[in-house]
Amino acid sequence: MPAAVVRYQGLPHSCLKASVCRAICSHQEARLTSRWDNSRVPKLLATTVAENRALRQRALRSAAAEVLLEVGGDALTLAEIARRAGLARSTAYAYCNSASELIAQVLSDELVAMTSHLTDAVAHETNVHRIIEKWVHASLTYVSDGRHALVKAASKVELPGERRAELEVLHRGLLQPLVTALATAGVHHAPRVAQQVMAVVDVAVRRVESGAPAEVEAKAAIAFASTGCV
Repeated sequence: MPAAVVRYQGLPHSCLKASVCRAICSHQEARLTSRWDNSRVPKLLATTVAENRALRQRALRSAAAEVLLEVGGDALTLAEIARRAGLARSTAYAYCNSASELIAQVLSDELVAMTSHLTDAVAHETNVHRIIEKWVHASLTYVSDGRHALVKAASKVELPGERRAELEVLHRGLLQPLVTALATAGVHHAPRVAQQVMAVVDVAVRRVESGAPAEVEAKAAIAFASTGCV
């Protein structure tokens, strides 16, 4: 994960919970009636076995994100996640082998959601300056509204080896939308330039965390990165 998208801290906890849940659920067709009040899992709303299974999976992932943000990776247990989701622990084991496996699923959803967010930001843009502007704003927005607090909170969770490899592939894919957009716009050595732009975003995030105005830092980052791409 680029450093710029894992360092953000400081939002009220209620904002973090709501925004992280949006990131987890936004790409799903169906949503829980209440995203964070998982004590009332709507079991009766499912009309088929497949729908019921999908409903429970979403409840477990939403609960896992909530518990992770509240207690951190060190105190994470499948029993607590199941309790928050309104399920028996034995039922939870039918969907995952451990709490770390469930967190890996949540992180996978998060990386997919972030890639989609960044892809949409630069879609159909052909002007280099506009691509940089859209990318910087999208990156800083994703961090500053708390949606990536989950990734930071998961840093202490020991993930299964095979799932960690999958997440590394998804992580490397985060930069691809920018690489593709820059290459399409005619920028030479687009992969290298994309990494340089991400480094500029990283600096902007750290300065905002230190108290600098976010909009001022965004404008400075866009100006600096755009100059290097012409």
